[in-house]
Amino acid sequence: MKNNSSDGPDLGYRVAVGAGWLIALRWTDRLVALLSITVLARLLSPADFGMMSYAILVVGIVELFTHLAPDLAVLRERNADRNSFDAAYSINVLRGAFVAIAIAITAPLVSTLYGLPDLLPVLLCIAFTSFLQGLENTGVLYFQKNLNFHYLFVLKFAPRLVATVATIILAWLLATYWALVIGVILHRLAMISLSYIMHPFRPRWNPSSALQMLKFSGWLAVHNFIHGLAERLPAIVLARAANPASLAFFTTANELATLASTEIQAPARTALFPGLAKLSDDRSEVRNAIVNATALMVMFALPIPIGVALIAPKLIPLLLGDPWNPVVPMLQLLAVGGALTALGSNGYFLLLIQNRPHSLVALS
Repeated sequence: MKNNSSDGPDLGYRVAVGAGWLIALRWTDRLVALLSITVLARLLSPADFGMMSYAILVVGIVELFTHLAPDLAVLRERNADRNSFDAAYSINVLRGAFVAIAIAITAPLVSTLYGLPDLLPVLLCIAFTSFLQGLENTGVLYFQKNLNFHYLFVLKFAPRLVATVATIILAWLLATYWALVIGVILHRLAMISLSYIMHPFRPRWNPSSALQMLKFSGWLAVHNFIHGLAERLPAIVLARAANPASLAFFTTANELATLASTEIQAPARTALFPGLAKLSDDRSEVRNAIVNATALMVMFALPIPIGVALIAPKLIPLLLGDPWNPVVPMLQLLAVGGALTALGSNGYFLLLIQNRPHSLVALS
């Protein structure tokens, strides 16, 4: 596979096609997840899902301190060489190891704090998956840099499908939250394996290049910490004040309320960023691309949270069953925030391609 791609006059078309592939990926992934949760909600209890929600929350808090985003640094460079990809791999390995160790060390304290002794082994297993995540082949970033998002579709969707089928089978056999835990591990192992199968690049340990990349990624880590903390704060408070089932209700409602930003805007932005990086020398083209992309995202994304809130009283009992009815009023309130998120701008991309991550920190 070629590692370079000409910008060419069809760049806008290729970005649009790439966005289409990524949106298709997210919606296909969500469809699989929807079918999965429809089955799993009848095989497992809300408390089982709540146990997993606690574990995901703890991982998210630890990852707030290490969200360095070296992938963005590679995508921002128009002529990234092997050193850049090796640097991103080295940072990911270090980050994965740090997150895994931090979760393992704090797991006894966290399980005691929440009064859930069964949470301890779950956290230790999730810590293992965090370490595995850092081992993925950074060569797959060539798919994004060259706007070959159909490869990314296969890379993301195939492991999800395998893990989902395995989780449903395990839930039927075990009837416990361990089916969810094992499913997460299988998904991560499938992702790693496929990343090396699909691209011939083999990353190397290169800490010296990693230090250079950290000058850019360090600012992003601060920005992501502030932004991520704001997003997770409600769940952090609820986890301490309520029970696992209540946390599961809130998490489900929040995910449904933010469908627009996660299922349309996020994948479209993933395709937009490498395209903007190729146009970084032409400010006028960059400006036009951002304005047009934002207009299209708002047009498609804004109706989703409003529609989901309106049909929530019928949707939740149909999909999840009557035990999940407390999700309905939460979802209808959180949809207001989802609608505001759908109006969000893509202007922060301009700061990234201009190598101004410190400005992102000031804004956040």
